[in-house]
Amino acid sequence: FTLSTTDATACSQDFDGTPMGPIDCSFDGWLGPFSPGGHNVVVTVTGPGGAGSCSRSFLVHPPPSCTLSITPSTGTPSTSFHFVLNASNATSCSHTFDGVPSGGVACDYDGWLGPFGAGHHVDVVTATGPGGTTTCSDTFDVQ
Repeated sequence: FTLSTTDATACSQDFDGTPMGPIDCSFDGWLGPFSPGGHNVVVTVTGPGGAGSCSRSFLVHPPPSCTLSITPSTGTPSTSFHFVLNASNATSCSHTFDGVPSGGVACDYDGWLGPFGAGHHVDVVTATGPGGTTTCSDTFDVQ
């Protein structure tokens, strides 16, 4: 957030309609964190010639979230496993299966997959959106 004024003697700010009090008339720094959604900052400037104001609106994107469920948790090589992925606030999803990057996947996936070889298997999904990146994972065993 940068505020630059000329001949100002006092500055104050409102955030989303709430008075926040005085602010340095030559402020240059970071503010936040802010909750997701639209926000508006209004700065009122007072000087020898009177008062005026300026405003800036901005949008904070919510972070993505995801859940991955794989059932059953244990099966045989002939078992089909039910994969359910739900990712919100995500524009893209990718997964890594047993440590191997496996490419993109639908952020809302519900399907049956198999067969798989014997062993302990781990699927990690990375969900990415305007508000950042997160991961979710689940495991299953094939005996």
